[in-house]
Amino acid sequence: MLFDSLSYLVFLPSILLLYQFLPKLFNPSKKSRVRGLILLIASLYFYGSWNYHYLALLVGSIILDFYVGIRIEGTASKSSKRFYLLLSLFGNFGALIFFKYYNFTVESLGLIGVQGLTLSNFLLPVGISFYSFQTACYSIDVYMGNLKAERNLLNFSLYVSYFPQLVAGPIERAGNLLPQLREHFDIKRADIYEGVQRIFWGLFKKIVIANRASQMVGGAFAEMETASTLKLIIGAYAFAIQIYADFSAYSDIAIGTSKIMGVTLMKNFDRPYSSTSLKDFWRRWHISLSTWFRDYLYMPLGGNRRHPAFNLFVVFAISGIWHGANWTFVAWGLWHFTFLMLEQAITKLQFFKTISQNRFSKIWGHFITFHLVLIGWVFFRAESINDAFYYLQRMLGFVRNREGWLEPVNIAQLLILGGTYWFMDRLEAEQSKANSKSKFWSLKSPQLQLLVWAMIVYLGVFDGDVFIYFQF
Repeated sequence: MLFDSLSYLVFLPSILLLYQFLPKLFNPSKKSRVRGLILLIASLYFYGSWNYHYLALLVGSIILDFYVGIRIEGTASKSSKRFYLLLSLFGNFGALIFFKYYNFTVESLGLIGVQGLTLSNFLLPVGISFYSFQTACYSIDVYMGNLKAERNLLNFSLYVSYFPQLVAGPIERAGNLLPQLREHFDIKRADIYEGVQRIFWGLFKKIVIANRASQMVGGAFAEMETASTLKLIIGAYAFAIQIYADFSAYSDIAIGTSKIMGVTLMKNFDRPYSSTSLKDFWRRWHISLSTWFRDYLYMPLGGNRRHPAFNLFVVFAISGIWHGANWTFVAWGLWHFTFLMLEQAITKLQFFKTISQNRFSKIWGHFITFHLVLIGWVFFRAESINDAFYYLQRMLGFVRNREGWLEPVNIAQLLILGGTYWFMDRLEAEQSKANSKSKFWSLKSPQLQLLVWAMIVYLGVFDGDVFIYFQF
């Protein structure tokens, strides 16, 4: 069930009506429990609509970590605590590794001559990368004494399976989400209004920007052997726009859906392409994952205190492979690691400290950062590392290309994509200002809402691909 589908348009209001009115038929003391049960059934149905066979994995993860949390908190023995933590990590990451990386491992071993292993025909369970990380951080927090174990199975089940963010995040910490899910608030008019606005904006980003960009990206990468340099350059820029609009659209719809029910999810993006350094980019891009790696991998490895370069290498290598079972994602992660290390070295030089005072330094920082990210996205999008290098060679003119401009239809698409992206960035820039006084550039503005509706109707691409991060 996709967020931008007709079935979700029927599913969400139906659940909200049940959530709001059905509990009123029961004893007031049971209202919270009934609401929790409605949300849990809705979440399991939402997940099962993809492939009901994999509900067993989700339920197994819930039972395992619920039990582990109680056992960790209930024992004084450090060795026992460590055993239960390892049981949780093995259970969650073991399933993730098998379903996501088994075939990748077999194929990689085959390249170096290891034979005899057969490929699996299992489908990748949707959302497993996200809920595995979410349940793992719960067990770690209980183990570290940062969180009390949840002893209500209904609340914990809902924390793991909560449908707005189950499939593609944000990856929520139990300390933020569990207390809110225990409350099961009445639906408030202000929350409905704010949530619908956020959903509406997410749909605009997906249907008008991401889906349109996808058409240009698909053409460029499919025709990389014959396309002109200009078309390949535009394809790379279009993918940078697509992946941001697509993933942040999902996060917006998830946050908006949750807000309607009175639950606040964490912010997952903060205008990442306005960054003036790669370090700044990773503070703004996929924030829930970046902070997860910082708190649960980088810092335990030693952070900046011991072997920071090695720790950063591990983080970006794992971050790359987390995104997909392909060496292209590893290359993408190591691309960012390499230039982050270079960036750290340059910023320590006196020459850099001098030129950073120049009023144009932020402009150059923004330009360089964006294009480093852009080149990294080519590895992210390509089918193989060879394809990525070939695309970059042709895009940069190192391999002779067919001359010629884009066809008129592609030029029109480019103008529409550029205009809608500017519109999106302009609005998000205003939203990020603490004291913005603009009346038009507000999601509450009737004029802006009417304009967005018109753009969805007249510029929307309604037969686009599923959300990109569903494959992760």
